[in-house]
Amino acid sequence: MWGTAGLAEWATPRRLLAAETPMPPLSRLLPERFAGWEGEDASRLQLVSADVQAVLDVLYQQTLARVYRHRRLGQVMLAAAYGGDQSDATRVHRPEVCYPAQGFAISNVQQERLVFGHGAEKRSLPVRRLIARMGSRHEPITYWITVGSLVAATASDQKLIQLRYAVRGVVPDGLLMRISSLERDVPQAWWVHRRFIDDLLSVVLPAHRERVFGSVATHPVSALDSTAVQGSR
Repeated sequence: MWGTAGLAEWATPRRLLAAETPMPPLSRLLPERFAGWEGEDASRLQLVSADVQAVLDVLYQQTLARVYRHRRLGQVMLAAAYGGDQSDATRVHRPEVCYPAQGFAISNVQQERLVFGHGAEKRSLPVRRLIARMGSRHEPITYWITVGSLVAATASDQKLIQLRYAVRGVVPDGLLMRISSLERDVPQAWWVHRRFIDDLLSVVLPAHRERVFGSVATHPVSALDSTAVQGSR
């Protein structure tokens, strides 16, 4: 019994990736203006109940909410949430959990790979897509989660990546990146989301791209049953 307790104590991760490689402020990491997109703060529009806000305050050390407008491409909403401790109790929550907690109905959940970027920065990013509805609001959502420098396509991936870091004695950090729009033409929304992500990649500093988009050779822990989306429209 004492041996088991000692082994568990020895195997408990001690090093915080967030302390060794601090995340810069999200407001600096994600530019407000780039490639024709003009962003403005939308935190005042993020109305959540007191109990949900209490959970968010525990999970995330940084959050950012912006509305971006483009003269030709329209409008998207970006929400980013950073948590420095991706342990079981404090892992980043997925929109499939957060949106129903606010009264939304979720449908059309799917996994896809977005192929974007150019040259050495070309990436195959596993993302989740879904539609959130409440009353007349119809919100297509594209999101991904990085755990350390790896993209977690599913909740199982989050756990497996967490364990992968744990065997090295490290507690990883995590970043949720969510792009959405109020749009009933869903294929159009997906195309605009991909264009926004592609434009964003080009302006995030190279030193921070792994934290936002995962490593260049991103391969999720579990195989994705999906097709690559090139976004040719």
